[in-house]
Amino acid sequence: LNLSGDFTAEATSPSGSHVSFGGTATDTADGTLSVTCTPSSPATLPEGVNTIHCSATDRAGNVATGTITITVRDTSPPILTVPSNIVASATTANGAAVIFNATATDTADGTDPVSCIPSSGSNFLIGATTVNCSAQDKGGNVSTGSFTITVVPHVLTVTANNASRTYGVANPAFTYNVTGFAYGDSASVITGVPSFSTPAVGTSPEGTYPITVAHGTLTAPGYTFQFVSGTLTVTGQSTQSITFAKIPNLPVGTTMTLSARSTSGLPVSYTFTGPATMAANKLTVTGTGSISVTASQSGNANYLAATPVTQSFTSH
Repeated sequence: LNLSGDFTAEATSPSGSHVSFGGTATDTADGTLSVTCTPSSPATLPEGVNTIHCSATDRAGNVATGTITITVRDTSPPILTVPSNIVASATTANGAAVIFNATATDTADGTDPVSCIPSSGSNFLIGATTVNCSAQDKGGNVSTGSFTITVVPHVLTVTANNASRTYGVANPAFTYNVTGFAYGDSASVITGVPSFSTPAVGTSPEGTYPITVAHGTLTAPGYTFQFVSGTLTVTGQSTQSITFAKIPNLPVGTTMTLSARSTSGLPVSYTFTGPATMAANKLTVTGTGSISVTASQSGNANYLAATPVTQSFTSH
């Protein structure tokens, strides 16, 4: 009796390995004999050491026996499948709970449990966290894998408010507003202030200029910032005019109150020529002759100078 010999086979399914075996038998009287094995070949053998019992019997009833030892083992690690990298939005200032699924399949076991650290459903802080997973089959073979969970904070939008001024004056103090609060928060979670810049200076011509807002000292737990520029509008100085009523001829010794008005509402100043004196806006006639009074308004940052208006009269 000549058997195929002992050997080792790799497990190919949860049932083990499907293998073939056998042998031959010859007899001096009968020639070739059939060989019977239990179990018969081919057979699916479970993991472990399997003993196959074989025999051959000649016509005289003489029996030859033998065994084949077939060891079925699992040396292949399970196939571990982990998620692709995950990006999740924060649900609180401390991050977000993230659920994921990792699986492992094995030719011998079918499926194997997977262990991940941190585990699915854990709270992940804002930023990137590496999740390390592993699976071990019944044969002790181990597979490992990893992926990244990135929790991104909510974005607060900081917008520079539009502003305006007239030509020739300093830029106003710029202001801003913030939108996009989450988690039930309000502006109270913000500390610090943004910074502002603009290319416009006091002598910049009429037109519009960007108000650029930047991070400055702003902080807010659980948030990041994005910035939207505003617009500064520089306008020219407005024109103004003077209303100054005609002065009638006046006798010497008369004091009159001058009442010129500017359309801007700015105060009017006076100059005069001729026989008179002036205190504030009161003109006193001191002699006979021709007297001229000129009303002027020199303007300011918002108004151009008005065209002077002169009224003349004769004292008697």
